[in-house]
Amino acid sequence: MRNRIKVPVKPLKSLTGSPLGVIDFHSNRSPRRGVFICEVFRSHGVVANAYEPVLRGFGSIRLYLQWPGYTATAYQATIHCAQLTKAELARKICDSIAQLLQKCLTQPVSSNYAEWRVGPDAIRVEDVVLVSIFEVGEGTWQAQLELEIR
Repeated sequence: MRNRIKVPVKPLKSLTGSPLGVIDFHSNRSPRRGVFICEVFRSHGVVANAYEPVLRGFGSIRLYLQWPGYTATAYQATIHCAQLTKAELARKICDSIAQLLQKCLTQPVSSNYAEWRVGPDAIRVEDVVLVSIFEVGEGTWQAQLELEIR
């Protein structure tokens, strides 16, 4: 089993100081927490409890994403939640993460974060693991990601 490290991102300020809600993601293919983004794209059934309803009571949420060293590339997406399953939510989040990483390809990385550079000979979407999302307040959620070390 390869090592993983948490992707360091500055958390948005929560209204209560701690997450209001958390949705964890697990793979049917591994005992470890999280699911590889590329696996979510390949198979709907890779997400454990794929058909579990999630985010009931929310019409939509705002997902806030950022990647270390790319301050100008913070990404926000609106996810509509009506009748959403855990696998569908994972797919929507992974689509947003892939778009963020694509955006990072066109921007310079801060020299203080050179090890977090995104690119063909650096970090790729295949290396990124979606671990969870957590609510920071007022329908705004943030993703916790990990990076598998090659």
